[in-house]
Amino acid sequence: MSTQIKATGVPEYFNSVWREAIENGAFAKEGLDVSWREESLGTGAMCKSLSAGEVDVAVLLTEGAIADIIKCGNHRIVGIFVNSPLNWGIHVPATSTITEPTMLRGKTFGISRYGSGSHLMASVFATQHKWDSSRDISFAEIGDLTNARAALGSGKADVFLWEKFTTQFVVDQGEWKCIGEHPTPWPAFVVTVRTEFLEQHPTAIATMMRVLKETGRELSRTIEHAKIESEVCSRYNLTPLRYQAALKSVVWSCELSVPEQTLRQVVTCLGESGILSAQQVTDFTPQSVISALTLLTTEDSSKPSTITNVMYQWRVQSIYNALKSRGKSMTDALTVEDLTSLGHLDQYHYLGTRACDECANILGLQPSRRVLDVGSGIGGPARYLAQKTGCHVTGVEIQNELVEAARDLTSRCQNVRDLVEYICNDITQIDVPEQSFDHFISMLVFLHIPERPRLFDRCFNALKPGGTFLIEDFFQLQPFTSEESRQLRDVVGAVSVVPLSQYINELKTAGFTDISTQPLTTSWTEWCRSRFSQFLASRDTSVRLYGSDVFEQRSEFYKTVRDLFVGGHLGGVRITGRRAGVLESDLTRGRVAVEEEHRSSSGNAKNVRVIESLSDATPSTEQLKVNTDTNGQTLSESQQQLVTAELYRQQQPFFPSGDHDSLQYHFFCGQLFLAGRVFYTKSVYHHSLWMYDSRTNQTTEVLNSCDPMTETRHADGSFELSGAEFRITEATGRGLLEVSSQKIKFQLPFTFDEKEVFAWNVPGQSDGVIHRVHLRGTLTVDQTTYSANGYSKRYFGPYPRYWGYRFLCGIVSESGFGNLDGGDPTESSVSVVWTADATFGDDKYNYFNLLEPSLTRTTAQSCDTYQQANAGYATIDGTRYVVEASTVGEWWITDIRSDVMDSHMKQRLCEFTVRIGDSRVLRGKGLNEVCFGTLA
Repeated sequence: MSTQIKATGVPEYFNSVWREAIENGAFAKEGLDVSWREESLGTGAMCKSLSAGEVDVAVLLTEGAIADIIKCGNHRIVGIFVNSPLNWGIHVPATSTITEPTMLRGKTFGISRYGSGSHLMASVFATQHKWDSSRDISFAEIGDLTNARAALGSGKADVFLWEKFTTQFVVDQGEWKCIGEHPTPWPAFVVTVRTEFLEQHPTAIATMMRVLKETGRELSRTIEHAKIESEVCSRYNLTPLRYQAALKSVVWSCELSVPEQTLRQVVTCLGESGILSAQQVTDFTPQSVISALTLLTTEDSSKPSTITNVMYQWRVQSIYNALKSRGKSMTDALTVEDLTSLGHLDQYHYLGTRACDECANILGLQPSRRVLDVGSGIGGPARYLAQKTGCHVTGVEIQNELVEAARDLTSRCQNVRDLVEYICNDITQIDVPEQSFDHFISMLVFLHIPERPRLFDRCFNALKPGGTFLIEDFFQLQPFTSEESRQLRDVVGAVSVVPLSQYINELKTAGFTDISTQPLTTSWTEWCRSRFSQFLASRDTSVRLYGSDVFEQRSEFYKTVRDLFVGGHLGGVRITGRRAGVLESDLTRGRVAVEEEHRSSSGNAKNVRVIESLSDATPSTEQLKVNTDTNGQTLSESQQQLVTAELYRQQQPFFPSGDHDSLQYHFFCGQLFLAGRVFYTKSVYHHSLWMYDSRTNQTTEVLNSCDPMTETRHADGSFELSGAEFRITEATGRGLLEVSSQKIKFQLPFTFDEKEVFAWNVPGQSDGVIHRVHLRGTLTVDQTTYSANGYSKRYFGPYPRYWGYRFLCGIVSESGFGNLDGGDPTESSVSVVWTADATFGDDKYNYFNLLEPSLTRTTAQSCDTYQQANAGYATIDGTRYVVEASTVGEWWITDIRSDVMDSHMKQRLCEFTVRIGDSRVLRGKGLNEVCFGTLA
């Protein structure tokens, strides 16, 4: 007879493993009759259902489960459900003036109910930002997501924290905007079981966990290529691509174990947030919240159990062995050079003393400067920098064996012994003397530290006003596979590898400013390749120094890291920045205060200027003919003051130019469509590329990265933008796009005629737009070559904070160029249409252009053209022009965010129909692009 188990959880994508195990019969094969009920009200409601005996098993937020059990809940945790954290999206109404999380002080947070996950995480959020819980935050109990939408719409609540994928459809509809993310600093969910049921059916619960673990592993392995049913997507309000991306972010555990460190960390945060009383925190024991089935592990399950023994402790004995082999006893005097000559035994980070030299040069280290080295290891960088620059270095290191060795080795180096000191402690727990250091550095350490908000807070407090920092670290280029996540966690000990945009946001939240990034992925990938091959070649020497067991363990470690970089999902970066100086901080506060005063005094009135596009400098009755002589197109005086059209007509300016720069390419290649973009502001550096295949009706994300690209400038004015997988070359009259990723490899060389390049200014901007309306090239992918017709667009300059636009751009012809199953027309029959309806700050910006095969451009005055969702309209010389866009592919959505900006971009491939009066029709391919948001 089968055991009946009534299970419940929130209606979110990570719980799909339950439905999968039910529907594929995995539970039934093990004699389990599992039913699944979804609870939209969240953790608090499920705790009540457990207490009432309505359900036997629940998937609860870790912090919510622990809090309820401590408050006498009749259930116990049997294991971690997912190791990955939960990314809570921070949502406000789309019309709200709140643009970043730091502006939420004093606002009302909507919560599903008191004691729920949304209540707990809002409290943790306030605590991490050092808010006064009695004054700086208030709560409104609003129920589920449906009620939350109503509450934010009515003003009952100002902000709502909820899982970001689940709320994405509300953001997509323009009802809310997501101004940031708040990841839990521990594994997100646990499986908890009613105590009475647990006592009666322990074997069934153990079997249930095993089935969930096996189902989760199989789902992670197959999700990349699985067919996603529409019913599944509608259940979670996600597109197929978003559903796949969401599941890729989940690391299911389902082990009958819980890390003691996780439990204690959660209880500490609950006490600091006021959810638990001081007495409850004092009385807490880890055993009181877990089941008899559950193993209490002494280390965080997000860290490998062997990381201390394998990754670091072997180095202590090995460095002494290496010194002994060179004739140095345990008491002989040493030089810094004696130690640096031992390579990775002295310098644990990548590229050794070369990286230290660059650190010293970037920060401008010099005598009398004080440097905090976070994660100082055996002391190699501290000693080297002290000798090279004369600076004083304080190293903080959590592992006692490394600190003792560092102190011993440094004391034997006479020229630096008085310049370097070491503290053995956890940087997130000690109180570093405030404003006592000129700089802090960290070389490949932060990836091991899970409590990032507390880490960055400690580092910020340690710096003097105006102090600078340098970090070298891992970051996530693309979502990791489940196996990569396991390797990072279990082999590398990397429990904190996040996307670069999130990394930068966390630094900014801590208070750092002037943050700059330098990509290191390419050099680190090659370095890791070389390290692994050289280590294998040194087997005899290495075994003599370390022993065979350590050699085998290091071989696995070096191979794993090499493979992670080669896989294209792991990146390396150098991040520099500073703490604002006293006068600068005063200036910032003053600006904000005055801006708020002006906003409150001006009410809602807006003085909107409608500025004509530059083409309006000529009468609408005149068709603008592009000259074919060496002077190029004739420009008005106002145009000449704003753009150097002759230069832009031949080649692009260097990237980036101005506070905001966006370079994008769109190519129609027969059955394929390709769209790529590089986007820059002071707070974001993003590049993405997607492809649509009409044969399969599939849209594929090829790239989506916040890893800055490296620019190489040449004397002839050409330049290259290079990322880990994407390279752009721009030169006079030609260019090249190259992609080399796991998903696809291709090359697309293109050429353009300078007579088909138009440059103009955007209202209110000192720089402008460069539109190359017809690029010609060939796309070679998978040894197949396609003819490519497309265009590129570049807009750059000091854009205002608020913007919004609709663009329709395409290539059309009398013969119907662009029918997705048809061929390309002859060169002489191609026409190009581009039209926009946009607002930049207080300035309005509309245009409509049609470039005929004869290179005659017809343009409308700004006041005679506008757009709706799927069409553009213009009246020129009394003739009605209409561009109609009918959808071919789904919307491709890119959210570009930092803690100070939030822009929501959507693009989709369309079939274009251009109607000119009642007599002429052109058809083709085009792109419908929409963007609204903020820039910073």
